[in-house]
Amino acid sequence: MAASLGRDGAPALHRELPSPYLTLIVSLDGPIAGVLIPEHAAGGDAWRTEIVVGGLHQHPAYVVQPKHETGTHLAVHPLAARALFRLPAVELTGR
Repeated sequence: MAASLGRDGAPALHRELPSPYLTLIVSLDGPIAGVLIPEHAAGGDAWRTEIVVGGLHQHPAYVVQPKHETGTHLAVHPLAARALFRLPAVELTGR
């Protein structure tokens, strides 16, 4: 994953746009912070986890990008969801 900083040197937001694929993000540098609304990125409303599995969604989701990060970001075909996550893609929709 490539990290980027905002104009003021603060962590930037990566916007995950809706797509026909599921998203798998694995961090090797600590928790990933994510929000559903960009304005919540600076507050305590962000969720934090080392592994993110994002389902099919109709609205963007946002991931806070720190100055340094190491990990991987994969696009997963919905038909592979059951084999990889032991859940059908419909169970991950909107998450």
